[in-house]
Amino acid sequence: MKRKEIRIMIAGVALALVASGCSSASENSVTEASHPVKIEKLAMKPLANDFNLAGTLQASNEANVSFEADGRILNTMGEVGDSVEKGSVLAKLDTSAYQLQLDRAKATMEKAKAGVSQAEATVQSAQAGIHSSQSQVNAAQSKLQELNNGAKKQEIAQSQNAVTVATNNYNKKKADAARSQSLFQAGAVSLTENENAQLELANAQKSLSDAQEKLSLLLAGASQEERAQASAGVDQARAGLESARATIQQGLASKAQAQATYEDALAAYEQSSLSLKKATLTSPITGVVIEKRYLMANWAPAGVRHLLSGISRL
Repeated sequence: MKRKEIRIMIAGVALALVASGCSSASENSVTEASHPVKIEKLAMKPLANDFNLAGTLQASNEANVSFEADGRILNTMGEVGDSVEKGSVLAKLDTSAYQLQLDRAKATMEKAKAGVSQAEATVQSAQAGIHSSQSQVNAAQSKLQELNNGAKKQEIAQSQNAVTVATNNYNKKKADAARSQSLFQAGAVSLTENENAQLELANAQKSLSDAQEKLSLLLAGASQEERAQASAGVDQARAGLESARATIQQGLASKAQAQATYEDALAAYEQSSLSLKKATLTSPITGVVIEKRYLMANWAPAGVRHLLSGISRL
């Protein structure tokens, strides 16, 4: 009985060992088949844009660049293969000739402007001269007409009345002077009072003589010499009037000529200013210089392609 129990125990131990061995082999098999895994949190990241590829470089957009004015190239900024931005300076022309033209046109403008002002002043002065000459002509003609027509009855009557008044005044002053002289000799009046009386008599006598002479001229009428002088005065006044009119015409012509010169100079000034602006060559696009035809110091005709720029693509 004991032997049987011992055998059963041995068998049980052996079975346990076999079972244990099988479990160890299974665990080793699982360990060899596993791989390490890295766990990361999902997030947005940029992809790489650089690629090494083989191909032919071509321009997707080309622009012919040329000067709008003739001139010698002073310097260039863009070489073949250079990247350029839109509006960047590519080349410049020598602007010394255009600047000289601009300065000359400006000086001519200033001179012509002064000529216009001077001509306007001449015209204004001549216009004032016309008014003055016309007044002189009118006065000379009026005088000549009076001489030719002779004195009017009213003028003769007024002159005769003036002679009568002057005669009465003279007679009164003559009597006063005689009385003053007698009183002075008697010692009744002073020397000064007597001298004043004598002076008043002399003035009255002169007034009477003037009135009588005027009346005599009116009655006799104008002489041939007086009429000739008056006629010459009319001719002289008319000549002055014509001279003033001619001066106005000359002033207007000078003004028109100066104005035309000013306008021509202004056009030349604007043209020179425009040429100066066209002397700088800029890129119309952003890209790469593909071709370059002219170098520094070369003559660049207007409108002929100087550079070829483009936007590159594969």
